[in-house]
Amino acid sequence: MTKIINNPKQVKSINKKRVLDIIRREGPISRASISRRTSLSRVTISNIVSELIDEGLVIEAYVGDSMAGLGGKRPQLLTLNYEKLRYIGVDIYSDLFRIAVMDVKGDIKRIVKRRCKVEENDFEKYLKTLRNQIDEILLTSEGKNVRGIGLSVPGNVKAKGGVIINSTHMKWKNVNVLDFFKDMNIPVVMDNRAVTSLIGEIWFTNHACHGESIFYMTIGEGVGGAIMINDTIVKGMGMSAGEIGKTIINIRNGKGTYLENLVSDKVIVEDYLTLAKEEFPPDETIIGFAKKIIEYANNKDKIALKVVKRGAEYLGIGIVNIINLLLPKTVIITGSITYAWDIVSPVIWDTIRKYIEPPSLYELYESLQIKKSLFQEDATLFGGVALAASHEFENIS
Repeated sequence: MTKIINNPKQVKSINKKRVLDIIRREGPISRASISRRTSLSRVTISNIVSELIDEGLVIEAYVGDSMAGLGGKRPQLLTLNYEKLRYIGVDIYSDLFRIAVMDVKGDIKRIVKRRCKVEENDFEKYLKTLRNQIDEILLTSEGKNVRGIGLSVPGNVKAKGGVIINSTHMKWKNVNVLDFFKDMNIPVVMDNRAVTSLIGEIWFTNHACHGESIFYMTIGEGVGGAIMINDTIVKGMGMSAGEIGKTIINIRNGKGTYLENLVSDKVIVEDYLTLAKEEFPPDETIIGFAKKIIEYANNKDKIALKVVKRGAEYLGIGIVNIINLLLPKTVIITGSITYAWDIVSPVIWDTIRKYIEPPSLYELYESLQIKKSLFQEDATLFGGVALAASHEFENIS
């Protein structure tokens, strides 16, 4: 059933977001072309565009060609004023956080990475440190035009309330993250890491196709997942669905072995240190050391190759479970492990062929696309920016 909106202010706000989003995706574009794309009158479009120009969000940047054979006045082509449309994306880990300032085109203006280790049950110290760092960035030249902040956080999240229900790696339960940002004069929004990364993939690229079923996997300290069907992110009970990392792969001694216990940055590091008989470097982060191990694997280090291939096999098993449950058109993977894609991808496909049951069904999955994210471990930063920006443009569901 289609919802009918009768509130004129709400209708105007929706139309304004539509126009801004069309200019973002299709600009430089004329007012007449926007009118045809939206089926709104030229007067309505002209009024909306005038407001956007007055607000400094849109500029007349080019002069287009008149319609072939008709002559007449050449149209002014509209584009976004990217200097006025900047947002902050934040990515949170248990031993560091990263902050990026970008415009809606995805041009990075500034990135800050800061070590900040989570102490047992002390979320306040971590979040106050994060807030202070963001406040400092907002005072810089790169941060002065920031219009919103998007947080990519790990774990089970109630995005609307801004609450982390449970984050195994942060050791946080029922933490209201947005309480630490409620006095800011710009909007602050959040969602879990996989959801924001998927939103960023859709927002900034054509890598993921609209209208398709997509499963997005984040391989970090743990393993996260997000599902999009018909351009809508699937959620249940107020939280995102798709937590593939918590699916049970095996049961031993009465305890379940989760997928993220078998493949993640943390597991790659632990397995490598065990086999190499080394200790974790004191000044290193989990993600930083995992990337070094991936580099070792690319350079044919035998221990690193063994660790990465084993992780890729378990990743393939996880994808088999996704296929059996969802039959997605596309699976997108992000994280340090994708830097060894030439090693990882063949193992994933060999595992799918091995475990798809019955084997004859494999032919049905030949159209399945398994891709690495274009942004790799920065997907969460792009995702945070897209999450913040999408509240001013046409929302991604």
